[in-house]
Amino acid sequence: MNRKCHWLYHAILCGAALLASIAPSLAQEKSDTKSGVPETLVSTAPQHLLFGIDLGIERSLTPKFSLGADLTTHLWLLEMPNIAISPMAKYYFTGTVGTGIYARVKAVAGYFFGATVFDAPYYAGGGVGFGFLLPMGKTGRWYLGADCGIKLAIPFGDGGDRPALGGDWGITYYTLLSPASIPELSIRIAYRL
Repeated sequence: MNRKCHWLYHAILCGAALLASIAPSLAQEKSDTKSGVPETLVSTAPQHLLFGIDLGIERSLTPKFSLGADLTTHLWLLEMPNIAISPMAKYYFTGTVGTGIYARVKAVAGYFFGATVFDAPYYAGGGVGFGFLLPMGKTGRWYLGADCGIKLAIPFGDGGDRPALGGDWGITYYTLLSPASIPELSIRIAYRL
């Protein structure tokens, strides 16, 4: 496989997985949902802009339950760029989808383009968390929120003969800042379609 296009193949694969992970939520339209319930939210986590892009989509199934997925790419300013997809399910305890406090369950799978300190290019795992979203402005189309949680993503796979990069910074990045990090703290900005 051409090494120059390797990241492109993984980006296309992760994009296809993102679309496949939200397909069940698009399968059936409900006619009895409230008109105030956002149908689809597109969101981002601005703190990821330092390393790459985080793009998420959330689709309501009922006024209190939604399915979604995030595609996170950390492609610049790092010795070991990576890409991850994270499907999730959210249940809103207060308010409705897009406005209120929620609990979520999340899975994550990703790939490091360089060898990590763990000598494993892939990682996968899951976690739980909670957060909130509040509408901003008069139009009610923009939302601001925060999300926190914990997850465990286990590295696996054969790193082959790739040279290990990162050193101590690699362990810090993997456990605190990467899409595979144990703690998850983020600010979310969302837009209702």
